[in-house]
Amino acid sequence: LFDVAASVLEYSKARAICHLVESCGTVDAAVAEIDYHVRECGVRFVVVDYAQMLQAPGRGRYEQVTNVSLALRRATSRNKIVVLVLCHLNRQIESREVFKPTMADIKDTGQLEQDADVILFLVWPHRLNQERPIGEFQFFVAKNRNRAIRQQIVKAEFLQHRQRVID
Repeated sequence: LFDVAASVLEYSKARAICHLVESCGTVDAAVAEIDYHVRECGVRFVVVDYAQMLQAPGRGRYEQVTNVSLALRRATSRNKIVVLVLCHLNRQIESREVFKPTMADIKDTGQLEQDADVILFLVWPHRLNQERPIGEFQFFVAKNRNRAIRQQIVKAEFLQHRQRVID
């Protein structure tokens, strides 16, 4: 039992503290939480799950999601942090003969695409086609603002029992 506790302690020493904030509801609340955690806790990396769930001012869904994207981009620049924004894709992608996501598949607005420095689409081919190997996983690199895209599709291995992707 001591060996297990010691290995858990050793493993956790290299890990950063994770601050979880749920139910922000609005982009203003999310940005306020980001600003607070950067200032008070030294947070340098933020994950927003997911952009289209945050409410923002606007006359329609397009304007609302556009305002979410703009507010998150301003918070990213102001705080000099990395923000990973998860987005919902349009359903029409599922009906394509060849499943290859594009930036136009990001739901509700093109602003998310414009504001992003990097856009990756993660695909688990087995989920789309049961005949594909269960451990196969793909990253589609759609955008990389400050450097060339050397490889548009990057293959990786998915460890389902650990919910982990490895190269």
